Amino acid sequence: MTEPKSYSRYSTHKQCGAKYKFRYVDKVKVLGSTQHAAAGRGTLIHKAVEDFVNGDRTDLILEECPALEGYTEFFAQVRDLGAVPEVEFKMNAAWECDDENPDKRGFIDMLLVHGDTLYIYEFKTGKVYDEHVDQAHFYATVGFSLYPECTTAEVMRIYFDQGETHENQYDRNRLPTYQHLWDTRFSVMDDPRSYAARPSFLCRWCDYAKDNGGPCAFSGS
Repeated sequence: MTEPKSYSRYSTHKQCGAKYKFRYVDKVKVLGSTQHAAAGRGTLIHKAVEDFVNGDRTDLILEECPALEGYTEFFAQVRDLGAVPEVEFKMNAAWECDDENPDKRGFIDMLLVHGDTLYIYEFKTGKVYDEHVDQAHFYATVGFSLYPECTTAEVMRIYFDQGETHENQYDRNRLPTYQHLWDTRFSVMDDPRSYAARPSFLCRWCDYAKDNGGPCAFSGS
């Protein structure tokens, strides 16, 4: 039985088949990560927002991200409307909630159901990347499956460092098409023929690159 798919796995596979194989198929251990600092900062920011929305902290003052304080009023408003942070999902092959036989799993940064609209919030640090639209699409597909009463999904990607919010809207009537698209994308990840290396400038930050002590034939130079 294959392990549950997630957006992070899909993103890794899309970036480089070899990286996906090293990480998720072969489970190659690495001595350290080239991205620990950025990942650690992102975790702190996510936790601050989660704690604020849950009522476990009274402010959004954070040394690691001074811009976060400017979002205090916004997060207070969505908190009062019933927003739920850090929503974990486990779904089977039929896109039904299933903790015992998950085919897809992951976390959504924050959800809010208001009327017949589902609001999905994703928190970002760093730059705006085109691939984030794919992530928005996947989470809208998951969201429709979790909340059948919602006819519209609005995904808001909040880029704290950039001071920007990007929105994408999705229609429940297209859900079968959305699900088919992701089923097709995920099925490719099980095909060993898709595990070829795709060298790029991103290799310099890859834990598996030769220059970083990894097993890949390609370096980050």
